[in-house]
Amino acid sequence: MFSMLIVDDHRHVVDSMAQTLERMPGISTLYKAYNGLEALDIIVANKIDIVITDIRMPGMSGLELIKEAKKYNDALKCIVLTGYAQFEYAKKAIELQAVDYLIKPVKDEEIIVIVGNIIKGLEDKLKNEDLLETVLMRKNLPLLKNSLLRELLETPPEANHRDLAEKLNSYGLTIQIGEQFRLVLIEMGQEFDKYSRADRGLIEYSVLNIAEEILLTDFDVWSGQSHQDQLVLIIRWPAEWNETQLAHLKEKWAKIRTNVQNYLKGEASVYVSRTGIFPGEIPAAYREGLENINISSLNGSDFFCIQDELTQESYKVEALASVHRTPNLMQLMDSDNWDGATDKLAAIFEELRMKWPYSQAHMKEAYFHIIGCFMHFAHRKGLILKEIAGMGDVLTQGRGRFRSGEQLEQWACRVLALIREHAVQLDSPHAHYRNVSIIKHYIQENLGGDLSLRTIADHVYLHPVYLSKIYKEATGQNLSEYIYMERMEKARQLLIENQYKIYEIAQRIGYQSTQHFIREFKKHYGVTPKAYISRQS
Repeated sequence: MFSMLIVDDHRHVVDSMAQTLERMPGISTLYKAYNGLEALDIIVANKIDIVITDIRMPGMSGLELIKEAKKYNDALKCIVLTGYAQFEYAKKAIELQAVDYLIKPVKDEEIIVIVGNIIKGLEDKLKNEDLLETVLMRKNLPLLKNSLLRELLETPPEANHRDLAEKLNSYGLTIQIGEQFRLVLIEMGQEFDKYSRADRGLIEYSVLNIAEEILLTDFDVWSGQSHQDQLVLIIRWPAEWNETQLAHLKEKWAKIRTNVQNYLKGEASVYVSRTGIFPGEIPAAYREGLENINISSLNGSDFFCIQDELTQESYKVEALASVHRTPNLMQLMDSDNWDGATDKLAAIFEELRMKWPYSQAHMKEAYFHIIGCFMHFAHRKGLILKEIAGMGDVLTQGRGRFRSGEQLEQWACRVLALIREHAVQLDSPHAHYRNVSIIKHYIQENLGGDLSLRTIADHVYLHPVYLSKIYKEATGQNLSEYIYMERMEKARQLLIENQYKIYEIAQRIGYQSTQHFIREFKKHYGVTPKAYISRQS
């Protein structure tokens, strides 16, 4: 249904036309205005679809009204009325994309036909838009469902789910707010680690399809993939369900596993959460699932784990002994024992292979220990790890990047070699002199600013202690001494130029206190700044 506005400075014209059109099919609301300014206020405050306006009105003409109204609603359909058959009016109406141009007096039959045609056009447009929206919805439905699933996995429990019910209905999802659910996480076996990211994505898509096809006969399932590339299913779990349904879910998983083995030539394992209330308890169930799927994988690459059945025995694990055995990796790198560091990596990954071949938890322990050692050493040497390794933000990618100990070992050995190469280059005299040149230029350009050791170190991407060390080795001078000398020399030059007051010079070279500057200047040159100016004169 559409809304219409009739505008004319002759009240009887407006009232008569309103009486003719107010009961017309397709018109839900009819507004009346008796001048252009009043009409514009109505257009600004309401959604108007059709405007019928006289041209010649006091204050604001009908053509001016149309021009202004189009700024608020470019799709507005306008019919122009006039008592004068003047070409310029018609020409301007056409320029403003008026639908029709009528000469008064207008017959009821004529205006009814014109408005009827406009309404039909608007209805056809709405139908086409609805059809297009339906087609786009159907085409993008998997993406929309997965996007919503990701949002729920990460949304805080107290978040406002105002639009959630409407989205669930639009996407054809049966679970409703306040109902019970169980979350299912699927872990792909290491047989799939050899595939490229694109190929693995296709395999994971196939696994979700297999799981949905088998489960949907008895369960309401919503599947997708989290931002961490974890395969996730949300299963609607009515409150009256009991152990019978859990046993049935386990039977279904056995069929899914068989299909994955037969068609995709690999293993897949599953973790089933305890029941929760949708959607507020989804994030907590997901976090608990990520933790426990790593614990469950200690038993091998094929498991079916239900949170309700986990016991304290399930959580008994041991730390990687080789990681903590001295000398550790950090000690070996700090002492430049690169062969020893290489052997330490080999020992860590040998223990992973022999004792914890399926443990994502132990692979993460090794990963975070190794990357921590690498970052510590790189920062101490003034390096940025991601620039050395060309790896982007590996710390946040975590398990999505390394799905097997073999992949992690290859990466660790490569990065260790690159760090060793850069460390040798950084210790060369040429590298020191290049850094000193950059430091001096920065100081000269920022004498009036913050020249703390931390600020300068951040500018050249070096650790403050390391910066002081290489500067002293290259110049035989402390960095603070060089800053002091540069400030005094700059002050002397500014005094000779005689363009600034003494307090202005103090500020320009980084002294907040004028008295402090005067004392330092006298200590360096033997006279006060004022006396120095007099001497130069």
